[in-house]
Amino acid sequence: MLPILHLIYGNQQLLVDETTENLTKQLLEQRDRQDALERFDAIELLKDNSQGVTLDQFQTSCETLPFLTDLKVIRLDHCEVLATSAKPGNGKEGRLLHVLLNSIRSPHPAFRYLLTSSAMSDKNLNSLLLKEVKKNGKVIKFVAYEDSTPVDWLLKRASQKNLPLSRGMAELLIELVGNDLNDLDQEMEKLSLMNISRSTLTEQFLLDHVQGYKHFSVFRIIQALSLKQIVPALETLEQVMMESAKDYVKLFVLIHQQFRKLLMIHYLKRRQAPEDEILGSLGMHPFLGRQVVAQARNFKTHELEQIYHRLGTMDLPFKYHPHLAQTMLQDLFQSICLSS
Repeated sequence: MLPILHLIYGNQQLLVDETTENLTKQLLEQRDRQDALERFDAIELLKDNSQGVTLDQFQTSCETLPFLTDLKVIRLDHCEVLATSAKPGNGKEGRLLHVLLNSIRSPHPAFRYLLTSSAMSDKNLNSLLLKEVKKNGKVIKFVAYEDSTPVDWLLKRASQKNLPLSRGMAELLIELVGNDLNDLDQEMEKLSLMNISRSTLTEQFLLDHVQGYKHFSVFRIIQALSLKQIVPALETLEQVMMESAKDYVKLFVLIHQQFRKLLMIHYLKRRQAPEDEILGSLGMHPFLGRQVVAQARNFKTHELEQIYHRLGTMDLPFKYHPHLAQTMLQDLFQSICLSS
C-alpha cells in the first residue's frame, strides 16, 4: 500500500515528473483524474497578484473532502520556494506552510499528497516540511552531480526508442549534452525520428546533429577557442550569457580545464609520450580526446603557459566582480584567439 504522503525532489526533472505521474496513476487507479486530482504550483500561490489560483483556493482544497469520488490527490509543485527556515505565520509563505503542515500532520484517510521540488539536497528544503514528510510519508530523491554519467539509463532509454546507441556513443552523447536526463531524452527523441542505423550513428554524426543545449553551447565555445576562432566564440558567449548569466562560472571552469589539458599535451609530447598515454591522461571520450590533441597543435607551449597563467589570475576578479564577467571573458577570448 502506498504512503499517504510523498516528497519527490532533485535536479533530474524528468525522473521527478515521471515518478510523480506514475504515483498519481497508482493512487487514482481507475478513478477520474478530473474529479480526484487537484494540482497546484507553490510559485503561483506565492505571487503578489490576484490572478490564477490563490492561497485561499489551495486551503479550501486541503480542507474539502472529495466530491463524486472516494479519494483526492493533491499535488503541490516547486516546494523549494518555501525558505529552509520559514515558520508558519504571517505572510504568504508562512500561510502556505501553515496550511500544508496542518494538512499532512493529521491527514484525512481520503487524502493523498504528492509534493515535488527541484532542491538538490535535504538542506535546501524547509526543515519543518521535511520533518513531517519523513515522519508520515516517503521521500524520493533524484539528484545528479556534475561528474555523474547516467550511461545505463541512457542505454535503456535508447532501447525503448529503438535507437541503436552503443555504450561508447552514450558516453559521447553525455559529454556533448550534459547529464540532465530531460535534455538527453529530448535529444534521443530527435535522433530516433531520423531512423538512424548503427552504422550511421557515428561520433561525427552526433557532433553534427546535437545542438541547442547550454552544455553544448559551452562545448562549442571551448572548441572555437581551441581553434582560435574568435567570431563563433564571442557569438556563442553572447547566447550563453543571455540564457543564464550565472553560467559564466561553469564556462570559466571548463575553459580552465581545457587549457590545462592542452598544456599537458604539450608537456607529454615534449617527453615523447605515446598517444595512448596522452589520450588516457585527458579523461575524455577517445573521439573528443583526439580532437583536443589536434587542437593543441594550434598553440605553442609558451602561448599555453601565458593563457594558463592568465586564467589563474582571473579567479578573484570573477568572484568579486561578477557584473564584469562577460567583459572579462570577451577580453580573454580575444587574447587567446589573437595569440601567436
